[in-house]
Amino acid sequence: MTQAKKNTVVKNIKVSIWQLKSRYKCYFFQPSQYNYFPVKFLFCLLCFFQCFFSYAQFPDYYVYLVKGAVTVRRTGANPVQIKQHDLIYDDDEVALTRGAEVTLVDKDANFILLKSPPQSYKASTLTKVSSRRKTDDITAKYLKLLWSELLDPNEDYTKFREENLTVLAGSVSRGNSNCGNLIFPVNGLKTSEDTIHFTWLQTSPSSSYTLFIYDGEGKEVIKMHVKDTQSLIVKRQISEAKPGKYYWIVKSNDGTCEDEIPPYFELMTRENEDKLVTSLIANNGDTVLESRLQIIDKLEKKALIYPILHYYANLVNNNPNDIALRKSYVLFLLKYGFNKEALHEWQQVKNN
Repeated sequence: MTQAKKNTVVKNIKVSIWQLKSRYKCYFFQPSQYNYFPVKFLFCLLCFFQCFFSYAQFPDYYVYLVKGAVTVRRTGANPVQIKQHDLIYDDDEVALTRGAEVTLVDKDANFILLKSPPQSYKASTLTKVSSRRKTDDITAKYLKLLWSELLDPNEDYTKFREENLTVLAGSVSRGNSNCGNLIFPVNGLKTSEDTIHFTWLQTSPSSSYTLFIYDGEGKEVIKMHVKDTQSLIVKRQISEAKPGKYYWIVKSNDGTCEDEIPPYFELMTRENEDKLVTSLIANNGDTVLESRLQIIDKLEKKALIYPILHYYANLVNNNPNDIALRKSYVLFLLKYGFNKEALHEWQQVKNN
């Protein structure tokens, strides 16, 4: 929320308190009124909250993109030019000059594209606009984080991680069992990386595990004891890095609820991986951030996680002032168990 809006809210609250005091005679601490203090205090408090919420209206949309001259008129005020990331309230009226366009985002991360003609729109009627469209998963996460940045930025990493951990855990495809302790490689991962990151949730009180990797014929190619919930495996250790499908699973003697069906990952040559990635992004030359996020979404659906890490990092570096984008990258890293990298990226958030 801009400083101007914050000042307006504070000013309105002060006016509300003055009006309450004058109208309801709420002299809270006058000695002569002490015997009536609890009842009058409660009454005045209720009145205060009623006035406060009438003034402290929350926005319904924010401005994502603007093309041409677009203004917003608020009740009792003159129209003002709107800019990217401005907030739009339910009783506002948005006006567009001929040829102008504005893309708004609602609280559910839907896009609403407004064009002229018609040349004006009442914000309260935008729920009926046919140009509303859903966003892809990656884009939706970014837009919701942008809402958070505009209204209530959260700079506490632990809180941020815990708030999103359950959602992240439920969104990763891990195999067909119900335990979901195997985090990465995600089921169906395709990679040509020389080193692969294996990570899982703690199920053993002693943190003593055995990591098994099998080839496509069910032959055991790796059996490794690990005193941790992660391990880095060099690709040449896996059946001499031959391309093909492999399966992995983690077991412990004292663990509870561990996956029984191993997810698979696929080793590829760098050439084949590059061809696959290029085929998915070949027709998308748009430099708009939304288009870039759509590319990430396409790559994620094909389980090309490692190429996304490089692509996402470059996207963040090219938009250093976009805190919501950097936080969306942190969420992506947490989702696939890259916890150290996520913490490092969060430090960049704090440094901005």
